[in-house]
Amino acid sequence: MNELYEFLPQQDTYWVLRNGVDYCKMGKPGLDTGYMVFLDRDKAEAFRLDIGQDTTNRLQSVDIDNARLEELFLKGNICHMTGPLTFSVLKAQVKRLEAHKGEQGRSRVPITEPCPMGWVRATIATSEGQIEQAWVNPTTLASPSGARSKLSAEQKDRLKKVRWQMKEHDGQTYEKWVANFEADTTPERELRIWEALARTYTAETSLRRHSKKERRQLYTALLSCRVCGSPEAAVSSHPWLKNYSRLDEVFARFQAYLSETWTADDERKYRERLPERLQNTGSVGDGQHRYGGTFS
Repeated sequence: MNELYEFLPQQDTYWVLRNGVDYCKMGKPGLDTGYMVFLDRDKAEAFRLDIGQDTTNRLQSVDIDNARLEELFLKGNICHMTGPLTFSVLKAQVKRLEAHKGEQGRSRVPITEPCPMGWVRATIATSEGQIEQAWVNPTTLASPSGARSKLSAEQKDRLKKVRWQMKEHDGQTYEKWVANFEADTTPERELRIWEALARTYTAETSLRRHSKKERRQLYTALLSCRVCGSPEAAVSSHPWLKNYSRLDEVFARFQAYLSETWTADDERKYRERLPERLQNTGSVGDGQHRYGGTFS
């Protein structure tokens, strides 16, 4: 059975998914050592994600000792590995990624083009003051600096409920959740999105009993659809989702719940004000506090 490894950023921790399920996670990196992940704790074989200036998703070099993988050096934050972790697979991965050198230096790709592997969808304010949708390399997104908004007591109560519903998959403190949302330029919009995510998750898990593996797959599928904008784009960015049988239904349910709270008029008003907000912050919007260097 082929295996797919994904490296997903989440605050100061990176989750490693194996076939879409939690495998292990990495801690906060050191500036010199990068991220160290032990994919096989018994054999102590490791991936090292190097922190460098090159933010493309390309394997830079592979060191093999006694026909066994010891380290992979990656520039960037996300890389997909399929198949057994063998030297031949690594060579094929290097060759495949080298074929995408054209992506180097590109921080965005038009939404009309296929989604590059590991990239996310974002709303961008151009220098001409226009708003456009594009695929962006998440490692190039600006991280928020300090609070931009203040949550009301009512919003904080709603956020507590969302956090409780997602506590199995996101162990951040309530204070961290509040700080993340207050760093967003439009916390109400982001809160409604997460309420729709939580509502979808609760509805899906109430249909039947889900195993821990299935719950994690559902959660990851929801996040992928939320960022990518469509099931097709989610599969393009996260290939393991093509084997997730309820992807279309989950996405449709999420969109239906979201449309109940975020109307077309809300979206129009949001887009009218977006250029001004992004100009003031100098960063990429559309949920960036969750995906501008972080992942939840």
